[in-house]
Amino acid sequence: MSDEIPNADKTGKIQVVRNDMIIAVDALNKVVHEMKRRLEMCQKNKNLFQLEKSSQNVSTLYQQPILKLYKDCTSIYTANFVSNGIYPLWLTSAYQFIHVFCNMKVKSNITKLRSWAIIQRRINGDINFHRGWVDYVNGFGNPNEEHWMGLEIIERLTQQRITYKPYGRPTTDFPRLRIDL
Repeated sequence: MSDEIPNADKTGKIQVVRNDMIIAVDALNKVVHEMKRRLEMCQKNKNLFQLEKSSQNVSTLYQQPILKLYKDCTSIYTANFVSNGIYPLWLTSAYQFIHVFCNMKVKSNITKLRSWAIIQRRINGDINFHRGWVDYVNGFGNPNEEHWMGLEIIERLTQQRITYKPYGRPTTDFPRLRIDL
């Protein structure tokens, strides 16, 4: 019987330690939950800040009212909008506007055209470009800063076509998009 008392004492101590550990694990789980909640709130605040910054950039760039639907940066340039900046392009196939950064200062040696829609821009590494497929399909970033336009939009831009109607000849349709690397 004297052997049972020390075992009972050990069992009681183990039970106390076990209960203390359960309490500690519960407290740590609460801390982890609170940290996750704060991280989500920080992420939402960061996204909100980026959205506010983007809207400020977009609103300051429109200096003249645009009264026509433009399909590409070249048509915007020929309408006398000659400053680099974000412009709305009309996607006829999607029946929607997209906002694209148009570089109006670069002239092509091949086509002699000015104005290019910027598909990707890397400046200082603020945006992580190591992303999954879905992000590259949908696009990410801010067109006025670091961004990737998105494969969906690039594909829709390739569907924009112009019609060339030389006098007395059949009409010819061809895409307006060319990608220079």
